[in-house]
Amino acid sequence: MKRNAKHILLFLTFLLLVGLLTSCRVGNLVATQREKLEEQGSKVQKKLADINEKMSSNALEYLVDKESGSVTIKGRGLCTSTDIVIPETWEGYPVTMIAPSAFLGDLVLRTDIIPNGYSGYFYTYYANGHLRSITIPKSIMSIGEEAFSDCGELESIIYQGTKAEWDKISKGSSWDNGTGDYTIHCTDGDIAK
Repeated sequence: MKRNAKHILLFLTFLLLVGLLTSCRVGNLVATQREKLEEQGSKVQKKLADINEKMSSNALEYLVDKESGSVTIKGRGLCTSTDIVIPETWEGYPVTMIAPSAFLGDLVLRTDIIPNGYSGYFYTYYANGHLRSITIPKSIMSIGEEAFSDCGELESIIYQGTKAEWDKISKGSSWDNGTGDYTIHCTDGDIAK
């Protein structure tokens, strides 16, 4: 009987060890799978962010003038993003203009980034109550009449040139009428409204 008890005890010990080893191995497999899923999840999130970024500019309404070889942004189109990056090119043509009133009264747009090299004119943000920030390249030569008029939440104009270059930009009458206390951030310092 003692021998049977020893064999049973030995067998149970063996089963316990096998169970422990298996659970450790399963635990390691679970941890490895969890890491893989987290990595895949971050890749999916990055792809979704990339798609959203592309959609924010791809869904805008464009007018391609093949004769002049240029593109005008006519308006928001199907874009639902609150942050828009104006592309440098569309279908191989340079974006050279944002149409007058393209974002007139836009209730969604909060941030807009205009690409370097854009030299069109700004007549586009009038009565955009939610626009908080805009990035303007130093290639801009003119800001149109009432371009930012009644953009009451405007806080920041990021100008990619110097304060002296900002002062040389032609600005239409009432270009910033009805705006809040914004700051123009230039490469060599800030200018308060």
